[in-house]
Amino acid sequence: MVVLALSQSHVPFRLHVDVGSRVDGFVAHVASFCPVKYVDIRPLTTGVPGLTGLQGSVCELPFAAKSVRSLSCLHVIEHIGLGRYGDPMDPNGWLKGLAELQRVLA
Repeated sequence: MVVLALSQSHVPFRLHVDVGSRVDGFVAHVASFCPVKYVDIRPLTTGVPGLTGLQGSVCELPFAAKSVRSLSCLHVIEHIGLGRYGDPMDPNGWLKGLAELQRVLA
């Protein structure tokens, strides 16, 4: 993956939201040129500039409908509803997660 360091004037959005992806990969790259709000069911405390952690669930994101212009959720959907991360067991959890991502995406 190649990530270009762009000035804020060239970034088409002012904030990126990531839900549950690994922080040490794609999220860290995006945070190098755009502020990132990172939502995870587990709390995240970090000193990484440009990265703000929010505790929350992919099934109940803390954003208004159609308010997120840039969104990523890498390798997360297949884990929703398995009950492994403090979330309830729910065979339709992945469908609820997809619906919630669609709800907040502008």
